Amino acid sequence: MTSEQSILAKNIQQRMNDLNIKSNLALSKVSGVSRAVITNIMLHPEKSIMSDSALLLSETLDCSMEWLLTGKGPINREHEVDNQKRSGAPLLSLNDISERGIEPLLVEASESDSITRLMCPSGNEPGIFTVWQNRPMGRINHSGHIYFNKDKNPVSGQLVIARTTPDAPVSYMEFYCAHEKQFLRSIEESIPENLRTIEYEDGMEIIATFECFVVT
Repeated sequence: MTSEQSILAKNIQQRMNDLNIKSNLALSKVSGVSRAVITNIMLHPEKSIMSDSALLLSETLDCSMEWLLTGKGPINREHEVDNQKRSGAPLLSLNDISERGIEPLLVEASESDSITRLMCPSGNEPGIFTVWQNRPMGRINHSGHIYFNKDKNPVSGQLVIARTTPDAPVSYMEFYCAHEKQFLRSIEESIPENLRTIEYEDGMEIIATFECFVVT
């Protein structure tokens, strides 16, 4: 087969390989679609296919008709579920973010099949992750999953994960803008009120910005 195969032909060949169907004749026997039709599709990019033949092939090759004909969407239900698992927000911890950094953690999560993922209500993007919070914190007075986005710039009053010095652990803080200056405010009640707010300076880092919260 050449690079001039149609999308349909390439997808048929891919699924034949996946399912260990050795030849067009073998596919014809298990699908009920004539060998001539299959061979024409595989050899001639301009050839179309009747809907009944496409349905028989999609059922035999365990794939959706949309994917078979266009290459778009999930291959089948199993592939769809796998995509959903990989597209969910990975569950991370503040300790891991402090010790390893957010970028390596997200890269590792993108390559892992075992990490816990949760669907973000506002949509799933590569920079979104979630952290489990089991105690009241600032304006969030219930336990649940807090979703953060590392690619989102904060607005005044928004919750962020930040680091105040290069060697400090990351922590939850609130971001504020006032008088053309930026500030970070600790939400830890153990810190005296007059010491909670600091001006944002070089060496500080906003790791990620609040996206949404889900009570669980």
